[in-house]
Amino acid sequence: MYEQIGRLKVELDWLKKKLVSPTEERRELVEADHAEISVRRQCELLGVNRSGLYYQPLGESAENLKLMRLIDQEYTRRPF
Repeated sequence: MYEQIGRLKVELDWLKKKLVSPTEERRELVEADHAEISVRRQCELLGVNRSGLYYQPLGESAENLKLMRLIDQEYTRRPF
């Protein structure tokens, strides 16, 4: 029981340091090398999905950028 109380106190102290903020900022608050709180538990405490923590968005492809530029040019010429 004392072990669990100690763990909860460590988690509460850690969480108090972190302010309520947008999801993107909360992802940055996760400390992968924290000695006592696992990444999984940190994500639970912060309300962040672990999959979102590891997600790296891909940029637009060259073909997609070219198509968007052509559409933009056409719309600029004929905005109706």
